[in-house]
Amino acid sequence: MNRVDLNQTILSSLNSGDEQSSDDEIKTLNSTAATDNADADIDTTLASIRYSPANIQTVYNELLLIRQRLSQENERLKIKSDLLNQWEQRMRETIEHGWQAHKDKFDSELNIYKEKLNNVTKDFKRTNDSLQLLREQNSELKRNYNDLRETNDKLVEKTKQTEKRAENLIRLNQISEQKIKELEKTIEINKKFL
Repeated sequence: MNRVDLNQTILSSLNSGDEQSSDDEIKTLNSTAATDNADADIDTTLASIRYSPANIQTVYNELLLIRQRLSQENERLKIKSDLLNQWEQRMRETIEHGWQAHKDKFDSELNIYKEKLNNVTKDFKRTNDSLQLLREQNSELKRNYNDLRETNDKLVEKTKQTEKRAENLIRLNQISEQKIKELEKTIEINKKFL
């Protein structure tokens, strides 16, 4: 095991909350390293340095302080995370409630517009039916008008013929009256001679 692995192992055991002494850790790691790879090139210059218990205690205390601060920060972040989760839940509920209210309002307005559209459609259908009826009546009136026009034209023609006949009869009557007068004169003249 090299020096970096040793340091990482010590840090990980400190971060995990294991409070075993560093000397025990180092002994365990050194014995493990010796049995794992006896032929490896190991830099033993740092391992041969002796640390004073005061220095080790200072480092340990600093690491313990760092651990406490990390624990406090972790607790603070956990509280903040819980608050954010609560806020997110409230926002989600507010949004869902607002969305539901908007959906209900939209559905209500949509139903009103559908009702209006149905009424307009019914009115349009009634108007269309009335228009169709008026068209049929108009066609019937046109047929009646054409029939009456033809009848009128025939009557006008008959009237003209009747007027001509009446004129002819009047002339004949006048001629007859003239002849009667002439006959009367002739009779009178004949009476005088007789």
